[in-house]
Amino acid sequence: MHPDRLERIALDGVVDAEDYYKGEWLTNLQDTNLIIERFHEDCYSAGPEKCLLWGSSGPDHSRTIFDRVLNQLEDSPLPVPAFGSFGPEIITYTDVMTLVRAALYQPRGWFSIMARLFAALDQGNGAEIAAIKQMQFGVICKSPLCTPWRKDCGDPDLAHLEAGHAILCSDAPDHTNWTAERHYEKYLTLMGQSKYLGAAWSEITMDCANWHVRPSWEYIPTLESNTSNPILWISNSRDPVTPLRNAVKMAKGFTGSAILTQDADGHCSLSAPSLCMAKWIRNYFQDGELPPEGLMCEPDFGTFDFGYANFPPAKVMSKEDEELSEALEKLSYGFGGGPLGI
Repeated sequence: MHPDRLERIALDGVVDAEDYYKGEWLTNLQDTNLIIERFHEDCYSAGPEKCLLWGSSGPDHSRTIFDRVLNQLEDSPLPVPAFGSFGPEIITYTDVMTLVRAALYQPRGWFSIMARLFAALDQGNGAEIAAIKQMQFGVICKSPLCTPWRKDCGDPDLAHLEAGHAILCSDAPDHTNWTAERHYEKYLTLMGQSKYLGAAWSEITMDCANWHVRPSWEYIPTLESNTSNPILWISNSRDPVTPLRNAVKMAKGFTGSAILTQDADGHCSLSAPSLCMAKWIRNYFQDGELPPEGLMCEPDFGTFDFGYANFPPAKVMSKEDEELSEALEKLSYGFGGGPLGI
């Protein structure tokens, strides 16, 4: 809006602004399925101790079990009897796809969990995922003393969703005239892009069908500009909801900007901590230095690895790198993808 007043800014997880302001949300899932394929490849590379879906025949072993579990649950939900402090539960296809979505956003940490849960589900054991599901339940009957503005009574996830839809629906053209047929056509398009996120992604703009509040001034974005300082665009090579191609497209419209990429899976660079990425981002903000074209950083460990404590022994770190790695570790575990992917 004011390119002449722009200081140094880094954008991680880049949305196609043209698609966003049209209210379409159709340029997000182009690389989603690639991450599931990487799950099977990484599982085989990690070995049986780290991935419980591992098989000596290669990635096809985990792929077969993965698809079998999803197909079975789509046709027949799995009943789980009460155990311990948990009541009886029904594990549905939707429950498992919620787990898959979490793993797509943060493969490191969730890939090993997903492998363990799918291995159990393949044996008809849904106890662990039932426990996870029930631990997510909120309070159904709240005290009459609760009011919407009391932090201890409110639902922060609900507030997040309401605020997000208020913004995205107001930024987009009026959707109240969209028919059920148009929403369904969009659903089919997104499912064609990714069967793992297509259904959930189609829901994002559905709330706009009943959003009647319009902004007093419509913002018409300018996707080409000469900013006072170059923008640093950041992306993983495989991001489930903001593919690298979006960063490439946006960078072309802003003179002098650069793209910083790492060969990693997950949403935004913090999903796969990398000292290489952190140092280039630091250099940009401290000195204005941009990475050279074509630079590809590597994550510090794989999707089935945990913690800088397991850093390869041959790679000795300086005191400065140790402090930076500790900060990255905290940021990574505190980072989570939201339902809107931004």
